[in-house]
Amino acid sequence: PVQSLTRNAARMFGTNQRESMAILKIQDPTDDSSDRLLDTLLHQTESATIGGAAFAWATAEGVDMLIRNERFESFLTKGNGRFELIVGVDFTTTPAALTALDKAQNDLEGLQVSVFLTPKGPGIFHPKMAWFGGGKGGSLVAGSGNMTIRGLKLSWEAFSLTQLSESDLAGVQGVWTKWVDANRAHLVSVTSAEAIRRAEENLRLTKQLRAAKKSEAKTPLVPVPALKSELLVTANPIGKDRPGQASFRKHIMSDYFGVKEGQKPTILFRALNQDGSLGRIETREPITKKNSGNWSFELDQAHGWKKLENDKRYPVGVFLKVAQRAYLYYIVHPDASYHGQIAEYLTEHGVVTGNSHPAVPPTDDASKADGDFVRRILSVRAVAFTDDEIA
Repeated sequence: PVQSLTRNAARMFGTNQRESMAILKIQDPTDDSSDRLLDTLLHQTESATIGGAAFAWATAEGVDMLIRNERFESFLTKGNGRFELIVGVDFTTTPAALTALDKAQNDLEGLQVSVFLTPKGPGIFHPKMAWFGGGKGGSLVAGSGNMTIRGLKLSWEAFSLTQLSESDLAGVQGVWTKWVDANRAHLVSVTSAEAIRRAEENLRLTKQLRAAKKSEAKTPLVPVPALKSELLVTANPIGKDRPGQASFRKHIMSDYFGVKEGQKPTILFRALNQDGSLGRIETREPITKKNSGNWSFELDQAHGWKKLENDKRYPVGVFLKVAQRAYLYYIVHPDASYHGQIAEYLTEHGVVTGNSHPAVPPTDDASKADGDFVRRILSVRAVAFTDDEIA
């Protein structure tokens, strides 16, 4: 939702065009309707052919969410776009993030990544902004969120979106180019020895801070309520005509995943593997069809299963809502462990709507659901959407 309007915001970037207007947006992780920085950035790529960004720090997961998103990659590959990205290493950015950036740069022609090495002094590298240009104008996004899971999606952040006229865009590009040229001495490649050394120091500090937080063990002044997570258990989440897609009835997509008609918000998913490890963070958009009773998401664990001719068994899925638009999940194929227990749970508690397979209506407190399969997913809830960022 639009919280306020500020005129002439682009003036601070070297232009004073009166028609420019910045829209202030608040990313509120408790409000499903609020704008997310990730969605806003991805939307700008749709008509862009060129752009640039500077983030104080990044994590490997943040790089995957933004730069390796299908829409961002399409901007660089199908649209032959060019994008200059500058990331700082004064805090949080670890070797894993630099490796992810290096791989992205090698995979995506048109992406140029540099690391800013802050010179000695009291200041640090701390911007969080991106600009995009294409056609007869562009846009500017500036705010508080870094290229991390929380900065892009799951923390309270504030940012502005400014639509730029052609002359505004020229002004922003001019300021950007002037600043980059003036700081060439501080910009190095993601594989430079000094960038890696500073990233390794960040990793060491991150581990120290995490250890210190664990050892504090202080009683909070204000009681913290127990975390409640909505659990969905459903049969046959893989559509037989949609390999790789997890299919759900429209009312589940609306009530549980928050997907409304005509909307395509990005949703975070993370798979819990059979060995207890976590898969990559998947940034997905709903796949909707106007006259279909089922909508779907492409999910990693929905791949690799094909129903046999006379096998009446079906996969079952367990989804845990960890935060707004963020879900931990696993899909269990008929021959896998836990399948029988979950199928029995569905038989006992499931509800059939129309010609759909049974699903247990989402419960707002997953801890009340019984079974090892629930305890299994609850055991990793706290770490499902964390990265190397220390707040």
